[in-house]
Amino acid sequence: MDTALFIFLSLAWGAAFLWMKQAVSAFGPLSVASSRLLIGAALLVMPFLLGKKWTRIAPADLLPICALSLLGVALPFSLQPFLIRATGNSGFIGMMVAFVPVFTILVSIPMLGRRPTGKEILGVSGGLGCLFIIFYDGLAKSITPLNLLLAAITPMAYAINNTYARRRLASCPPAGFTILTFLFAGLALLPVALANESARPEADKMGAVSALMLLGLISTGLAGYAFFLLLVRRGPLYAGMVGYTIPAVAVILGWFHGEPVSVLQAAALAAVVLLVGMVQREQRPSP
Repeated sequence: MDTALFIFLSLAWGAAFLWMKQAVSAFGPLSVASSRLLIGAALLVMPFLLGKKWTRIAPADLLPICALSLLGVALPFSLQPFLIRATGNSGFIGMMVAFVPVFTILVSIPMLGRRPTGKEILGVSGGLGCLFIIFYDGLAKSITPLNLLLAAITPMAYAINNTYARRRLASCPPAGFTILTFLFAGLALLPVALANESARPEADKMGAVSALMLLGLISTGLAGYAFFLLLVRRGPLYAGMVGYTIPAVAVILGWFHGEPVSVLQAAALAAVVLLVGMVQREQRPSP
């Protein structure tokens, strides 16, 4: 079950970067972020609303969920389409997600009081070394230092979100947590998007809308619920390790659509995937 969730998340979130690239060809980054979040929430709300199970969220949990929706969802979901539009390279921006496990280890020490095992340290350290190679290679693609800094904010936001959710909100029903998080973030972004962005008249709107629907239904709604399940079952480090496989999917899909991929990037990503497999094979469910 956990392995199937992990594979699904790798594919769904890896493809999200290409779908974002297609969506921002017609719509603004904030519009893409708010739309996919509201579509994802709408996908999940009906079956769980009818079952009444998702509503069992304590009032005391609403404020933490609202805060996480802004820091861990609205912020990175807005930055990613912005950076993809600015750089024109969905695969490279997708690579930045691979920093999530590294930042998760750092924030898990003070937030969870959990120290990583030697094998986990080896896996993420080796992966970080491979990612520095990828990062250096990406500088040749003329990505500005400011955009690289903004790209680095995304994995940090995800790591804080994942770790705090595990510490403070693990008892929340997965569907309820996911729906409220998407709803709060989407509604917060929507008025800003409406006030500041408009569709490009010359763009392929049909293709952009199709990509946006895939983003909302698969990469947001279904994947968001699957990730929270994995987070609660196995903990933030295991769940965050999906960040090492997402870049491989994003780069491969980008390459199929004409984005440049160097041999150095391909070799580093292959090494990262092997390291993730080594760490996961030895892990056990968190208590």
